Amino acid sequence: MKRITFLYSELAGYLFACFEMAAKDASLTVVHWPVNEEAPFSIPQIENVTFHSKDRLDIDEMESIVGESVPQLLLVSGWLDKDYLRLARSYAKKIPTVILFDTQWTGSFKQRVMSIGGSGFIKSRFSHAWVAGEAQKKYAMKIGFDASKVMTGFYSADVQHFNDIYKERSAHISGDFPRRLLYVGRYVEQKNIDMLCSAFIEANEATGRQWSLRCIGTGELFDQRIENECIEHVGFVQPKDLLQYLLDSGVFVLPSLFEPWGVAVHEMACAGFPLLLSDKIGAGELFLKEGHNGWKFSASSKKDFVDGLKRLMSMEDIELLEFSKESHRQGQQLSPSQWAGRLLGIS
Repeated sequence: MKRITFLYSELAGYLFACFEMAAKDASLTVVHWPVNEEAPFSIPQIENVTFHSKDRLDIDEMESIVGESVPQLLLVSGWLDKDYLRLARSYAKKIPTVILFDTQWTGSFKQRVMSIGGSGFIKSRFSHAWVAGEAQKKYAMKIGFDASKVMTGFYSADVQHFNDIYKERSAHISGDFPRRLLYVGRYVEQKNIDMLCSAFIEANEATGRQWSLRCIGTGELFDQRIENECIEHVGFVQPKDLLQYLLDSGVFVLPSLFEPWGVAVHEMACAGFPLLLSDKIGAGELFLKEGHNGWKFSASSKKDFVDGLKRLMSMEDIELLEFSKESHRQGQQLSPSQWAGRLLGIS
C-alpha cells in the first residue's frame, strides 16, 4: 500500500469520507491542528488511517512520527505552519511534496509580492499544488507551479451521505416545498450572518411572512444573534444529527463576505437544496448554475440580497422542485472516490 502523510491544519468532518476512500489503497498518517472548539466533532476510527494532534507533540516527536511513517507522498496545508514547512523542506526532491490551499487569486498587492518573492520559497519545498478550484489554480500558477503540477478538487463533500439525504428529502418534499431557508456555518463576522437575518426579516415581511430561517452553528457572535419569531437558532449540530434539520428545510443560503471555497455548498447541492450564495463563495463556480438551481448576490449589498430573497420567496413549488433536482445534479461533479483517485495518482 502507498504510504501517505498529511501535515494538516484544522480537520473538518467532510475529510473523513475522503480519507476512508483513499485508505482502501494506501496507509495514511495525519498530523493535524487541534479540533476547533467552535465545531467540536469527533474524529472517527478509520482502518489504515492514524491521527496525531499536533498540540500533543513537540517538533522532535512530530519528526519521528513522520519519519516512522516512511512517506512516499507528503501533503501540507498551506504555508503558515513553520514546523510543517521545515519538514516539507527535508523531504523535497526525495518524494512528491504537495502544498494544499484554498486561497483565491485576487491580484492584491500582497499576492503580487508573493508571486515574485515567495515563489522560490514555495517551490523549494513543494513539487505539486492541490487546490480547491480554478481561482486557486490561477494563484498556484502565479507562484510558479506548472499547470501540469496543479490539481483542483481538493475539497469534497461526503457525496454518498448527502445523496442519501436527497432521496429522503425528495420523498419528504414531494408535496409542498418547505418554505424554510437554511444556513449552516459559524457565527463569525466573515459569514455575514447579521445581514442574513436582517435581510431575511425585510424580505419575508415584503412577501407576506410565508418563510422561516433556520441557522445551524455556533461561534463568537452567537450570543449577539438577531432574534425573530421566524428565525430559529439551533446551535452546533454533530454531522450525524444533521438529517432531522434538513428534511423540512428548503433552500440553502450562504451570505459570506469571504469564503475561499465552502464545502457546505457541495453538501447542500448533493442534498438537493436550491442555492442562494454571495459572490464571494468559491464553490459557487462549480455547483451554482444561475437561474437553474439558484442565484448569487453581492455580499456587500443588502439591497441585492433582499432582492434575491424576494425573488426566491416568490417562486412556485414546482419551480423550487426543479431547482432542487438541478442542484443534486450539479453536486455529482466531485466525490471522495475522485478525490482518492487524484491523491493516489500524484507522482
